[in-house]
Amino acid sequence: MIMSKDSLTEDLFSLDEPWRGRFLNLVASRATMKTGDRRQPTPEEVAAWFEANPFLRRSISLLLYTWQGARRRSSGLERTLSSKRRRDGS
Repeated sequence: MIMSKDSLTEDLFSLDEPWRGRFLNLVASRATMKTGDRRQPTPEEVAAWFEANPFLRRSISLLLYTWQGARRRSSGLERTLSSKRRRDGS
C-alpha cells in the first residue's frame, strides 16, 4: 500500500514516541544523506522530500505499513489468546 505524501507525512507525525522520532530520523537521513543531524524535520520538509523522491515515499510507506501490520497482528493474537483464556477459565 503506497500512501500519498500528505497522508504518509500525517501518519508519521501522529506516531507516539519513540517511534515518531525513529521514523523521522530514518526519513531525514535517507533524504539528506546525513546521519549526524538530530533536529527533527518539520512536516513541510518531510512532505517536500516525499514529493521530490517517490522512491523514498514508497519505501517509507511500505515500511510503516509492514511495521503497523505486525503490531496489529500481535495485538490481535494477544486479544484472541486472552479471550480464549477467559472462556477456559485460565
